[in-house]
Amino acid sequence: MCRELSIHLTTAFSGSFEWFAKEIRLEQFPELYDEAEMLYESARHSLMPQSIHTQAFIDSYRINDTGIPSVEIDGITFTGKILNRLHKVHRVFPYIATCGIGLEDIDPSTRDFLVPYWIDILKSKALRIAQLQLETYLTENYHLHRINSLNPGSGNVDIWPIEEMPKVFTLLHGGKAVGVKLTDSCLMIPNKTISGLFFAQDRIYESCTYCTRKNCPDRRTPFEQKL
Repeated sequence: MCRELSIHLTTAFSGSFEWFAKEIRLEQFPELYDEAEMLYESARHSLMPQSIHTQAFIDSYRINDTGIPSVEIDGITFTGKILNRLHKVHRVFPYIATCGIGLEDIDPSTRDFLVPYWIDILKSKALRIAQLQLETYLTENYHLHRINSLNPGSGNVDIWPIEEMPKVFTLLHGGKAVGVKLTDSCLMIPNKTISGLFFAQDRIYESCTYCTRKNCPDRRTPFEQKL
């Protein structure tokens, strides 16, 4: 089935140079001010946060012989422990959100050793913009009270294996509309890209809840042993 993409959202990068300077602690490296300013200006003009999604319906939900849930969407079977969250859920929104390809041509080897870190900060900011825009669009246009996201490869490897990622991309025409590429090892390019399934549910889900990684700077909820 060639699924029609419901929306292709593109927005401008936002974030002041003052914000960027604070994030990278530029006051500690005054000699790099000009380089930081040039990189920021490049990001401001070339980074274009983007997202795509489609509306899809779950055809079946079942538990396989090993006790792991599976759902079928458009003839594609997804399998993973965390898919138990989709029990009694009928509609999902496969999506890709990305920072955009605006900084992919920069060769960090020709810059100061801090530049790759700076680029990641700018791209992460762009990804957050894309995510927020998409979440706002879904909430307002589909009249959803609360949305959650399931993402292959997020959290522990046994929650929803990253090898399931190509199946999400299949529902989204391979991510071509936003210039995202998926490698054979299931890495997304640009690296600041996220994909998965949005769904509406009153109960809040965070992959952090079931991730055993200690001292994670991005942890949003305490760890729970039981899924």
